Amino acid sequence: MASLYRRMFELDPVNNVKEFSSENGINVINFIIPPLQNVLLSTGDLVLQGNLQLNVDATNPKEYTDDYRAGIDNVLGLHGAIERVEITSRQGNVLLEQRLSYGLGAKVARANISNADLRVGRFNCQNLCGENTDAAGKFLNRNAFDGDGAPFNIHLQTGLLSDNLQSLNLGAIGGMEIKITLSSTANFLFNIDQGDSGTDQLGSDSLYTLKNLKLFGRYQYVEPQVAARMTGVEFKQMANQLQVVQSSNDTLAFQPQVSSLDKIVYVSQPNDSTKNNLNTNSFQTNSLVGLKQYRESRNGSLFPKDFPVVVETAVPDLPTDGEINERWIQGGNAEQAYHLIVALNGIYPPMHSLVGGLNETRHHFDLSGMASQADIADIEPTNRYANNINCIATSYQYGFANYATPMNNDLLQIELQSSVKTSDKVVNEAVRDQTQTTNTMMIYNTTLNYANMTVSK
Repeated sequence: MASLYRRMFELDPVNNVKEFSSENGINVINFIIPPLQNVLLSTGDLVLQGNLQLNVDATNPKEYTDDYRAGIDNVLGLHGAIERVEITSRQGNVLLEQRLSYGLGAKVARANISNADLRVGRFNCQNLCGENTDAAGKFLNRNAFDGDGAPFNIHLQTGLLSDNLQSLNLGAIGGMEIKITLSSTANFLFNIDQGDSGTDQLGSDSLYTLKNLKLFGRYQYVEPQVAARMTGVEFKQMANQLQVVQSSNDTLAFQPQVSSLDKIVYVSQPNDSTKNNLNTNSFQTNSLVGLKQYRESRNGSLFPKDFPVVVETAVPDLPTDGEINERWIQGGNAEQAYHLIVALNGIYPPMHSLVGGLNETRHHFDLSGMASQADIADIEPTNRYANNINCIATSYQYGFANYATPMNNDLLQIELQSSVKTSDKVVNEAVRDQTQTTNTMMIYNTTLNYANMTVSK
């Protein structure tokens, strides 16, 4: 878009403090972008900057010489420190977007990169990502207690700030307030090897802080006639509905109540041990334990596929009459992976993807505890790899760009056959014996109308 000129800006939080923490201090970061007339906000240039620090207790930082094997989700990096983001208009304090379950949504959105993309380049240098959790955990080190910590630079993964089709008209919106709520330490950080008695473990005194936070971006000054034509903005929103899988054959039901549904992603996590646990990665996106098949319906009829998606061969179908090397278990999920990639990437085959056999195998490597330093009689799972994205997903664009399905009054259901609450011998017993919380993440198209400041679904 033609513009008169551009000008960079750098905003400090209005909280007027230098450090933010979810455990000790202020856990909500507020930025205000003023309502400048005839000025557009190019959200592609809008980034959050700062430094990440980890204190292993009240008086000691995590230094390079420490034995602490602390890690963060190596796909999310710094995004895992954010619990939710709320964007409101300064004109009438109207809520424009609320992105709950921010970290999990950001990880699903990041599935269209590869393991190599995490190793070097933008994600590694700016987002604090890594090839594995050991590599990402190195960003938690600093030289001394008064050190600033690892610098980061991230794009906030919300609809208005990353999945929008037009620049934002700041004058028409009336300015924006961006409110960022931090995750708890137990949800952001975890012990890589909880069974390693030779290293110190994170505990109740451990906490992370974000320091030197700034919001950096670019204003685009335009003619009044150009700004007047900016009557709204289209973007994608995400809603997350939590339900629980309680048996090996269970059905989940919900109503999207949106007029332009893009896709639905189902992320299942062990119910009792995933969140608020320093020994578990709260952003794990592994398959439902022992998934055998699933089928979806709309208003009681099979839709969009009139057949079940069968996982061949499911892990519990492996022979159990001899020794099984749990370290390298890999289920056969070709069709499930196809539908997942189409939903996440929009095309198949993808140029880059975290969906694949290698990452699934590494997940089972962690789950088996074969890499744990614990005594062989007390093997504990590890958290070395967070790359496995092996969810269930359905695209309601069906691979066509700019296409979506109206779901205003429809009832959607998914039937899941798995190893939940069974006696299957091959799958991990600790995961198998728990009910599974399923995040039903609905991504849909919306439009913000500047005239009445309403967001239509």
